[in-house]
Amino acid sequence: MLDLWDNGFSTRQIAERTGRKLKEVSKLVMMYHAGGDGGEANNSIRNGSRCLLDALRREGFAA
Repeated sequence: MLDLWDNGFSTRQIAERTGRKLKEVSKLVMMYHAGGDGGEANNSIRNGSRCLLDALRREGFAA
């Protein structure tokens, strides 16, 4: 899910693509990015989360 977020998908689009509930996706995004969808300010968050996603992948927590 975070990979889709990093690539600019909205929480609604992520929910549709992954078959998860919108509330679940929003909660995850909020937990990692403290704000969910929000426009310009979140572009920098999305870019910065690539480091987090890479770390999660290295530790085996994300595919």
